[in-house]
Amino acid sequence: MHTILHDDPAAAFNALSSLGLTEDVLLTSVLQGYMARTNCTANHPPLFAPFVAWGKQ
Repeated sequence: MHTILHDDPAAAFNALSSLGLTEDVLLTSVLQGYMARTNCTANHPPLFAPFVAWGKQ
């Protein structure tokens, strides 16, 4: 399988639509992971922030 990069917004929209996805769904997922990571403190283990960011998406 090869990677396809859609640099045209309409092509990206069509590709997401063919998968039954929207841009909002993906942005929400990324934001949830980012917020989970930024809520970590220095008291968390060093590898916790990346794992929680990945797991909350």
